[in-house]
Amino acid sequence: MKLEVFDGLLEQLKEFKSLQAMMFGGFGEPTFHKDILYMIGKVKALGLKAEMVTNGTLLNEAMLQGMLDNGLDTLWVSFDGTSEDSFDDIRAGASFNEVVQNLRRLKELKQQTTHKIKVGIAFVVMKRNINELRKLGTLAQRVGAEMVSVSNVIPYSSDMLDQMVCERLLWANSISYYSRSLPINLPFIDRTETTKQTLFELFRDYNNISIMRNHIDTEAGSCRFVKERCTFIKWDGTVSSCMGLLHSHKTYFFTGQVEREVTAYVLGDTRKNSLKEIWDGQEYHDFREKVDEFDFSPCLQCGPCDLAEKNEEDCFGNKFPTCGGCLWAQGVIQCP
Repeated sequence: MKLEVFDGLLEQLKEFKSLQAMMFGGFGEPTFHKDILYMIGKVKALGLKAEMVTNGTLLNEAMLQGMLDNGLDTLWVSFDGTSEDSFDDIRAGASFNEVVQNLRRLKELKQQTTHKIKVGIAFVVMKRNINELRKLGTLAQRVGAEMVSVSNVIPYSSDMLDQMVCERLLWANSISYYSRSLPINLPFIDRTETTKQTLFELFRDYNNISIMRNHIDTEAGSCRFVKERCTFIKWDGTVSSCMGLLHSHKTYFFTGQVEREVTAYVLGDTRKNSLKEIWDGQEYHDFREKVDEFDFSPCLQCGPCDLAEKNEEDCFGNKFPTCGGCLWAQGVIQCP
């Protein structure tokens, strides 16, 4: 993003009196931008929270100190492995030990300043690293992370689809069994050798389970980005509604039977109209209402068909963009 685009956007943000935070992230590495520290400082000058998602490879001494000096509030770091072998194998070109050392240095620097950056781990789970989920607590303690967000991998190719650990669940949800929707409310139960097989089968076979009346299943068919009233600004100043529609791409589901072509959805351009005008515009208003209602056909659950191959139209009569096949809205992918 060019600075004139960013500075113009900052002026436009002053019109949003209830705005709380800006996050630097999406598809790309924020710390690679030569002016990222300037950008963080400008966001903080507006009285907003400044957050970032990073791969952690460029967190050298100058970058870490600059983040502290400019008031970054939250730093999410991508870890797709909790060991050197796993991490370095999945993230070719990155170094587990280097990222860990960068964050350990941040822990030291935070002890020397009154401003604290809250650190989180963003973990993408797949078959090749599923066993490392159990070690997330140890990694978090090692790097000073206070929170962990786990997401499935986005299946941009059929090979990546093979690495997903939730496709069976999506397929099972397409079959309407009474037993699967039967509400079951559990008390606290010890997780031991005695109980583990029964608990495994219970959670495998039923999808409406609560523990002490706290529901633990995903809220499928709901867009967090729209519900939380987020918006996304691309590098060129154009506006999109969510991560799933930020850029055109292909995804795969049903063991590769369906290749879904997702077309990006652009709601305006901050270089031509203010973000407030775009946000208050009729098109954006109508889109938010439609997504809040979420009356889209459930493309991930109901089985392959021609309409599922694009987000142009669905069998409920909705026109572009249709969100029933969105991996974020169906609880498959989540962002910090």
